[in-house]
Amino acid sequence: MKIADYAIRHPAVIGMLLISLALFGLLSFRGMPRDLMANIELPEVLILTVYPGASPEVVERDVTDPLEEEFSLISGVRRISSESQDGFSMIFVTLDWDADIEAKKNDIRDKINNSGSELPAGLAGSPRLFELGTSSLPVYTCLVETTLDEGEFARLLNEELIPRFSRLTDVSAVYARGVEERALRVELDPGKLDAMDITALEAFAAVKRGQRSVPAGSVLIGADRLSLQSEGSYSEIRQLGRQPVGYADGGNPVYLEDVAVIEMEYENP
Repeated sequence: MKIADYAIRHPAVIGMLLISLALFGLLSFRGMPRDLMANIELPEVLILTVYPGASPEVVERDVTDPLEEEFSLISGVRRISSESQDGFSMIFVTLDWDADIEAKKNDIRDKINNSGSELPAGLAGSPRLFELGTSSLPVYTCLVETTLDEGEFARLLNEELIPRFSRLTDVSAVYARGVEERALRVELDPGKLDAMDITALEAFAAVKRGQRSVPAGSVLIGADRLSLQSEGSYSEIRQLGRQPVGYADGGNPVYLEDVAVIEMEYENP
């Protein structure tokens, strides 16, 4: 009652106090950090591994199972779930809510490095680790339409638009989805392979050898020593078709174009 009586007898003081509180609240609000999408860290980590050309059964046996076995040894792991599909493996590691996520991420990286010798050699790079949370969600999504052909459109996105967006301040990553990119399709003919006594694995190994860069020594020019290297890459379809994959009975080389159909096509990665 005393506070109410004082407020009634001194309205000017109470008015000044309310104005001061409102002004203080406004200044505090303007200085308060705000975010449209607050960064909420979830105790869950995704490990993505790409294994091109492998069936779901092979992916699970050669990639998912060995990694899950390693991750199960980490303390503070509450649950491990996985999904194996054509060409890639996804493993979700759920941690305890009170776990140090950064420390556990380092533990997961160590387990990935330790299991490197057990993973197949055909992986498209090392397993990638993603921390799930609002920071991993896209903040802007746009639809792009064009009258260009698929190859030119993919080049425009990958070489011009995406690098420009990536250079913007506070942009961590830019991704494009649904863009069909050019790819070479090599279809081996089993009948021709049998006739030449060449296996599909031998043809694959020969093509892979043709893409390998090999050191070719060095040469001394005056006081300078230059390193030489034989570049192994295919710049056109004809070069790939002329890659030797074996030898006939007479000793003549058998080229890839003799036992396979090589076509350029578009695919959605």
